[in-house]
Amino acid sequence: MTTLPPRTRRTEPAAAASRVARRAADAGLGGPAPPPERHRVRRGLLVAAAAVAVVLGGGIAYVFWPRPATPITEEDALAQYRAEIGDPSAAAVTGEIPAGVYRYAASGEEAVSIGGVPVPSRTVPELVTLVVQPEGDCTRLTLNLMSEHTESSTYCRDDQGGLVLTAQSKFQQVAGFTTRGATECTEGSLGRPGDGPRAVQCALRLEVAGTTLAVDLIGTARWGAPETLGVAGEARTAERLVLDLTASGDLAGHWTERQWLDRELGVPLRIERDIELDGPGRFAETTTLDLLDLTPSR
Repeated sequence: MTTLPPRTRRTEPAAAASRVARRAADAGLGGPAPPPERHRVRRGLLVAAAAVAVVLGGGIAYVFWPRPATPITEEDALAQYRAEIGDPSAAAVTGEIPAGVYRYAASGEEAVSIGGVPVPSRTVPELVTLVVQPEGDCTRLTLNLMSEHTESSTYCRDDQGGLVLTAQSKFQQVAGFTTRGATECTEGSLGRPGDGPRAVQCALRLEVAGTTLAVDLIGTARWGAPETLGVAGEARTAERLVLDLTASGDLAGHWTERQWLDRELGVPLRIERDIELDGPGRFAETTTLDLLDLTPSR
């Protein structure tokens, strides 16, 4: 049997120790510990970053989180009507729709987002008002869905007695942003009950967050067969008008609105709205309104 030289046996532990030392050095185990200040600085930066994130997150939530819908009461709408009409005893506008404040039972919701930031929807109050008042020789109908969303539409009559939509204004507020819109129709003749479909073309301009959005609304207006609706226990004959518009431009989508107009009074007995406009901002609404009383408040 061959025996290893004594020299080899004496140097083996030293070689092993050297290898262990090299591995420890390579792993960073044998180096000096970093100064405690370096850990404290790193922790301080992390805490500061977290604080900034919380502040920014809170600010974004404040700006974009929707406020609850604030109802416009009948008393508020009546005060508005009296302040603008001048003569509360005015009985009719253009000999058709009795002027005053009408009450509607409402259901539905709307959602608005700016710059792609999602915002939860808000529910339309259970009671909304419609203010009818003269606008020169025409009629202005102001729909008060809530304090944060009102719309005014101006209707006139042509030489044949057909209904003409001339303009609409819109006010809508969500969180820290206010949207103001103005619509003008170059082709707004809606015709009369029994007429065939009419081409409608309107231009909508929305001012929101310092930006102007231009939207073209093109489609048709058509009258349906008369229907019978009940209002406060009374059966009324209604003429159904459907406005079906396609939106293009800075916002794309659709605007569909159905109105059941009382044959004698002209006041909407029922209104259904289905709106979806999407792009740099999003405006969506599904609403149903049913008239509660044929006699307006003045």
